[in-house]
Amino acid sequence: MPKTRAYGSDVQLLGGFEDSYGSGTSAKYWNLSFGSSDLGSSKALGYDPLLGQGRQAKDPYYEGEKVEGNIEPPFMTEETGFWLKGIFGTPTTTDNGDGSYTHVFVPSNSTLPSLVFEEGHIGLSSPVFKRRMGVKLGGLSFSMARSGNAKMSISAMGQSEELYSAAISSSPSKYENNRFSNSKGAVKKGEDYFANVVGGSFSFSNSLEAVETIRDDGKIEGVDESEANATGSVEVLMSTDTSLELAGSNETPISLEYSFSRDDGSSIKFEMPRVFVEKSKQPVSGPGGIKSTYNWRASSEHDDGYVVKVTLTNTTASY
Repeated sequence: MPKTRAYGSDVQLLGGFEDSYGSGTSAKYWNLSFGSSDLGSSKALGYDPLLGQGRQAKDPYYEGEKVEGNIEPPFMTEETGFWLKGIFGTPTTTDNGDGSYTHVFVPSNSTLPSLVFEEGHIGLSSPVFKRRMGVKLGGLSFSMARSGNAKMSISAMGQSEELYSAAISSSPSKYENNRFSNSKGAVKKGEDYFANVVGGSFSFSNSLEAVETIRDDGKIEGVDESEANATGSVEVLMSTDTSLELAGSNETPISLEYSFSRDDGSSIKFEMPRVFVEKSKQPVSGPGGIKSTYNWRASSEHDDGYVVKVTLTNTTASY
C-alpha cells in the first residue's frame, strides 16, 4: 500500500556513468546496494546586515549550490567493481578461462568518469526521485575487523540535483552479488600474513576540487582530481614480531596488502608496494594484552608508479 511518509527500506538507488559531464544521462543504469547515504544538495543561507533601515533584520541570501556527501555500500563480489571504476577509472581485465575474471584498478592519470545517481522514494503514494548529476567519486575508506560484513564509505561531489516524478530507468540492470565478510579478511606485510592484527583501516582519496566559476545558475563548473593518496593504520598486539616497530624506527618502507576473500574464489585485495610507517607508542593501560596502532602512508616512488593497486576477481566480464 502506498505511503504518505518516506522510509529508508523503500529507497531505490540507481547509478550510471554519464555520457558527458553533467548530462544526467547514461547508456546503462544499475540498481545499487547501499547501507546509508547522505549525498545530496544544499544551499546555505548567508546574511549581510544592512544599516540605516532600522533594527529589524532584512532578507538573507542563498549561497551557491553544493552537491556532496557519502555513500556506504557493502563490499560485494560483483557490484564493487562499479564503485571502483568510478574511483580509479576503467580497469585492466583478464579472462581467466574458468568463468572468472580479474580486474586490476590503479589510480588513473587521466580524467575520471562522472556519474548520475538517482535516489528514488518509490514507496510514496506520489514517488519522488532525486537525481544527482555530474558526480565524481572522491575515494573510499574501510575498516578491518573480526566480525560483521565488510563495507566501505565512498565520498562524492556533484554539480546539480533535480527532482523528478518518474525514475530515470524502468528496467535497470542488477549485479548478481555475494557479500564479503570481515571474517575472511587478511593483512599481509610483504608475502607474510600478520598473525597478531586486531584491527586496521584504509583510506584512498582523489583529492577532489570543485571548480567554482561564476555562473548565473549557482552551480559549479565541474569537479577535478588532484593528488591521489592512500593512508591507513594497523592495530596489532605486542609480540615477538617487531617488524612494524622496526619499520617506523628505522624509517624503512615496507609493502602492505589488505584483502577479503570467499570460498567461491571471489576476492578483492588492496596492494601498497611502498608504505612508510609511523613510529608509535606501546602504552600499557592494564593487565590485558598490549596493543599498538601504527599509522601508515603509501608512496608511488617505486617501479610501477602507483600508491595502490586494487585487484578484484569475480564472474563479471567487464566494467
